[in-house]
Amino acid sequence: MPAPSRLAADAIVRVLRQAGYEAYLVGGCVRDLALNVSPQDFDVATSAPVDAIRSLFPQTVPVGAAFGTVLVIDGGAPYQVSTFRGDGTAIGDALRRDFTINAMFLDPETGEVIDFAGGREDLAGRIVRSVGSAEDRFAEDPVRILRMVRLAAALRFSIAEATEKAGADMASSLSSVSPERVRDELVSIFTGPDPVRGLDLLDRLGILSLLLPEVEEMKGVAQPPAYHPEGDVYAHTRLALSLLKDPSPVLAFGVLFHDLGKPAAMTVTDRIHFYGHEEKGAEISRAICSRLKFSSAETENVCLLVRHHGDLCRAGEMRPGKLARMLDRPTFEEELELHRVDALAGPGDLSTWEFLKAAHEARRAAGPPKAPLLTGRHLIEMGFAPGQIFREILESVEEEREEGRIADAEEARAWVLRQFGSAR
Repeated sequence: MPAPSRLAADAIVRVLRQAGYEAYLVGGCVRDLALNVSPQDFDVATSAPVDAIRSLFPQTVPVGAAFGTVLVIDGGAPYQVSTFRGDGTAIGDALRRDFTINAMFLDPETGEVIDFAGGREDLAGRIVRSVGSAEDRFAEDPVRILRMVRLAAALRFSIAEATEKAGADMASSLSSVSPERVRDELVSIFTGPDPVRGLDLLDRLGILSLLLPEVEEMKGVAQPPAYHPEGDVYAHTRLALSLLKDPSPVLAFGVLFHDLGKPAAMTVTDRIHFYGHEEKGAEISRAICSRLKFSSAETENVCLLVRHHGDLCRAGEMRPGKLARMLDRPTFEEELELHRVDALAGPGDLSTWEFLKAAHEARRAAGPPKAPLLTGRHLIEMGFAPGQIFREILESVEEEREEGRIADAEEARAWVLRQFGSAR
């Protein structure tokens, strides 16, 4: 989908004005332009009712028509166009918006910024402050509490004292917000420019314990000082997050979740151990991703990163076939980055990362991965019942091929029947 453009947004305002309505650019795009940041999207506020908006533009999507909002599609890009809130005037609209820095209007014809709520002053002071009563704004839509965290983290702004207090006091109201909206805000926080500030704010406001109690459980879980001089599991995770740069959602949550299994797996003998914490962590990660309604693909990839992050540490001990199969995984580049920040957040030894990076580059230079010799369908045809054993069989086949003991599908079938035939 093409990115929205300022030129198209200005044109939407002109069409509305030519039809006799008030119209302005509004919200985050005005804030970003004032900060000399390129906006990711453009919103328009207007006196025009929804029916008029839809009649003026050839392609619209009524995403929130009941609340006065439609998407105008121009050049394939979406522009949110909303009827003035409140009493139907620009000032009434501004006073119903969430934060002062999001309540400014821009007249694209004159370049004038119209500020009814003190947004320019708060931009200068680097403050996130509610418009009017924070309690009223958060009661109107509790997800604004998460948006407050996202803005403060992304912009590295402070939060006005009364606004932060209201957010902390009303954090429990987030339980009424749909999982999808919560997920989207958390994704923006943890893939943003300062995920650790976001994590710290979630923690400080009591939101972490409400939305991600499994992450909070890592606090106070000690680790062997020789391997983790940075401190407990939570401190390690926090430090690893701080080392990410523009992560994908899968990588960001893979890092956040990679040691979730340690509290349950912890044992103490000669020293502290966390045997099997990767598998436990993958189970916990799956439950969280399900709760937050991540897509199936994102869930599987996050769980894969968590389940296999320990494998990369043992790469030097792997058989060539197992190593090659790991290098060919579609998620390997994200796994490698998780390994890098995991190592830097601990002893700091990057020798395995350097080995894997070189091996991956050499593997890619050799051409795309070969198509698998067998698939699950082939195993079913051979009499195997679908289940967990499929993954073990198929992975083992590819390892055997990589090490030169199997050359084609016929040999693969014969090998599977010799090794796993009793499991049919």
